[in-house]
Amino acid sequence: GERMDAMLVLFEQRFDAVDRRFDAVDERFASLETRIGGLETRMESVEERLGRMEPGLEKLDDRIHTIQNTVMTSFLVTTFSSWGLVLAAMALT
Repeated sequence: GERMDAMLVLFEQRFDAVDRRFDAVDERFASLETRIGGLETRMESVEERLGRMEPGLEKLDDRIHTIQNTVMTSFLVTTFSSWGLVLAAMALT
């Protein structure tokens, strides 16, 4: 009977240890969940910010396009006019 009792006590201790481990795992999961929740809210705020930035970026895009167009046209105008000067000089000689 005593051996049986000792074995039961050992079993109980083991189960207690397992229980404690599960509790620790539960706590970890809880903290993980809160962390993930925090991450999710962060992502949402980032998305909101990006959404607010998008129209600004579109405006920037338009501006860049107009700048590119002006640069291109002025470049073409200057090259053509300088070519015109070259051709005129060649025609004069």
